[in-house]
Amino acid sequence: MENKGRFFTKEKYENELNQSVIFDALERIKNDSTITKDEMIFSFYFITDERTKIDSLIDYLEKNESKQKIIELNQINEIWELNGRTYPIKLEIDSINKWERKMWEIGFKFDCELDGWETTYENRK
Repeated sequence: MENKGRFFTKEKYENELNQSVIFDALERIKNDSTITKDEMIFSFYFITDERTKIDSLIDYLEKNESKQKIIELNQINEIWELNGRTYPIKLEIDSINKWERKMWEIGFKFDCELDGWETTYENRK
């Protein structure tokens, strides 16, 4: 097997986590009248280029982050995508930033990029 190098590069890891964007997302969530909770469950997505990397990430999450659930694993062309659900996270900037930074670091460890997160249907009235 040819070594392709890292999918989630150190440069991207060090420069692309922009937690200030979370403030705008949090404001939109709080202004959504269909959401009436102080905590939310979010969907999250990791991507990478090799099945073995995403399998290692899944193993780690199942053993060390068991409150977060793995929902689906898909291959889209050359990319592997993991979809999961968080535990309830307080709708506070510090709580969401802490969770995102943690997931960013875990992803980097396994060469899987946290590709995003979003609210889920479970959060509606």
